[in-house]
Amino acid sequence: MNLYMPDGQFIEDVDLMNDVCIEGSYIYSGSFNPLHDGHKTIANLFENVVFEVSQTRYEKEPYTDQDIIRLTDQFAWKFPIVVTDKTLFLDKVELFNEFSPKAFIMGYDTFKRFLEMTTSDDIKTPFNIVAVGRKVDGINLNPKDLWNDQLPINVTFVDLYMEISSTQIRKDAHIVNSFNTTKSIEEIKKAMLIYNEYDIILEKGYKVVVINQVMCAGEKLILRRKLESYV
Repeated sequence: MNLYMPDGQFIEDVDLMNDVCIEGSYIYSGSFNPLHDGHKTIANLFENVVFEVSQTRYEKEPYTDQDIIRLTDQFAWKFPIVVTDKTLFLDKVELFNEFSPKAFIMGYDTFKRFLEMTTSDDIKTPFNIVAVGRKVDGINLNPKDLWNDQLPINVTFVDLYMEISSTQIRKDAHIVNSFNTTKSIEEIKKAMLIYNEYDIILEKGYKVVVINQVMCAGEKLILRRKLESYV
């Protein structure tokens, strides 16, 4: 397990028991591809939040080392993030429970999947979950509506509903991954402003590049150099 600290430190094979940053923290697992304002708002509700991303993925190819660099780079000067090889949520629980986490934070979709895939027999030791709602097409989805005490765990529900998702951001971002696009400048700005996920928009006619917060520093530098031919 590797720990990336908010100040950019990288600690390989961290001894979690001796790291106060992780012990007694809230664990927030996900792909964070990309990290967006919704994730940050949820994390800021609590003290001592540690994000977790797994290099292995359920029914998908594992992240490459470059993928992990790109994902963890988003957290610099924001939050600590742990990289593990635990794909399934209960494996994450087993890993972290030794270090007495306060709770595991789950968004609505993750909480729904967890309930669908988990039985009481799967729970070896009790743990705490904080479940947060989401908004889709203006409709609030409350995780409390999914819960009927079907599992031997403690669940706290947070009334917070935001219409934002990493999946939608990736869909919107594909229109600006090229220097040439048929989309208008205003369409691109609107798509990116919704999620507040861009650093710089540079334009010349319909040649547009968005230097995106999802990209790591090296990728941003490459884009800036490429853009010189259009300026």
